Amino acid sequence: MFNDISGKVKRLMYIANELDNGEIKVSSIALDLGVSVRTIQRDIQTLESGGFAISPLSRGTYSFVDGFSLKKLKITCEEFAMLAVFSEIANALGEKFSNSYSSLKNKVLEHNKVTESPFFIKMLKGREYKDTEITRNIETAIECSYKIKVEYKTAKEEENINNVPVKPLKILWFDGFWYLLALGYKNRLLKLRLEKITSCKVMEQTFTKPKNLQNILNESVNIWFETKRDKKAVLNIDKKVSKYFKEKNYFPKQKIVKEYKTGDIVLECYFAKEEEILHTILQWIPYIVVKEPQSLIDSIKTRIEDYRKLLK
Repeated sequence: MFNDISGKVKRLMYIANELDNGEIKVSSIALDLGVSVRTIQRDIQTLESGGFAISPLSRGTYSFVDGFSLKKLKITCEEFAMLAVFSEIANALGEKFSNSYSSLKNKVLEHNKVTESPFFIKMLKGREYKDTEITRNIETAIECSYKIKVEYKTAKEEENINNVPVKPLKILWFDGFWYLLALGYKNRLLKLRLEKITSCKVMEQTFTKPKNLQNILNESVNIWFETKRDKKAVLNIDKKVSKYFKEKNYFPKQKIVKEYKTGDIVLECYFAKEEEILHTILQWIPYIVVKEPQSLIDSIKTRIEDYRKLLK
């Protein structure tokens, strides 16, 4: 156990030093330290769970939030790493210890900083990634491209998961939950909630991962993605919010196709299932108007009518 903690502290010190010098890439850090990418991802999660000002720049790339640095806080990489490890221990011991750690960390940082930090970062609470025999088997299978057999607390449409081998591709974090992305029967794309997998057996059979996997993940905005986005949506964005859609991609394969002098814009995006874009559209109503397809317009009308009925 001591060796595990010691190794983690050394990795966190290295990561902290690299972050203080600029952005880091998880794959590069893993190569430098001779560990798996998943190990570094867990270390990043430790820092995020500890409330440190880390921002994802793109998939697998991180930096401190602009203006945050260890130098400004006058703490060393060693102190930073120890705080992060203490946060993980405190969280594992329960809410009382977690709150005590937060109070202690704030006192340390408040004491060391010269001026009040201008940043407030709130991490969404979600399912904790647990280092278990099941997750370790999954990680090994992903790294070596081995098929696996899993037992899964399943919905009806996924009942055949327990009967056939699946091809594990990635472990994903979306909206507070961990998922195993895998290919099932006839290469159907599966997103299995990690906490619902009750057993995992690594098989000797190997498989070839899809070449376009990384592109699919890079274009995703939520867990509703599929391997093929063959439906196009055209959306009119009101001038009151158009600037946000110029600065950030809220939809998969988002592209601005027209800008009006009024400030309104028209954008198009592509999706596989309506859920991939429907929830985001509903969040931005009344500033988004769907122009096509008609099926999506009808779905939105149905949702709104159902909600209106609830208010009566």
